[in-house]
Amino acid sequence: MDHPKTLIDFNTFIGQPRTSVYAIGVRASVHIPKAMLGVRGVIVERAIASGDATRYHMPETDLYPPIVAILGGLLPFAAIIDKTALLKQLSNPLLRTDLSVRKLEHVNNERLGDHNFAAVIEVKSVFHGESVAEKDLLVDLEKLVECERVYGAKCFFALVGLEADLKRCRKSLTKLGLDNAIGPIPVVLASGKTAWLLPSARHVEGSPQVFIWTVSSNRTFAADASQYVFTVFQAA
Repeated sequence: MDHPKTLIDFNTFIGQPRTSVYAIGVRASVHIPKAMLGVRGVIVERAIASGDATRYHMPETDLYPPIVAILGGLLPFAAIIDKTALLKQLSNPLLRTDLSVRKLEHVNNERLGDHNFAAVIEVKSVFHGESVAEKDLLVDLEKLVECERVYGAKCFFALVGLEADLKRCRKSLTKLGLDNAIGPIPVVLASGKTAWLLPSARHVEGSPQVFIWTVSSNRTFAADASQYVFTVFQAA
């Protein structure tokens, strides 16, 4: 059995006997977009099991659990990942995000509590027979830009779908610059603000395809813009 991950209060930690605490922590990071690419394998398995991978349909919300499982195995505490959390500090406090990662100090909050977020993730999927409207993409990007401003969160936008259906919806996806793998890509929002998209991970060989961008209101992205960075200390 795996050892459970435990988060202890800082004062409790520093109160440990000096002989049992290593003062130097290990700095670790998880590249969230690259980790999220693992959801493609889940889609492939389910599509094959359906008997017709070219016409496979998967509700967008069914993508959330496997992404949570992938990130939960890499982040220091799986309970900090939420599905459809309320963004209570935004101008519209009833808005929700698809997936989010709380800052560690909020690990014991209620699921729909008022958290500070380290990362916010929006997902759009286009499977067989589905369409996507450009205005819905812009709404998600607007939400992410506001989350970056209010929470100081790292923000990500993921597009997942079957190759043929993504091609069919290509016109609606024009602003995302699917052929631009370098970026950053400017997207002018309804508010007049600009969201900058940094292509951070993608799988475009075959079907399904997965595109993940880091999103910011700033054109210049830090070297760790796509990473969840944390420090691990050890107490005997």
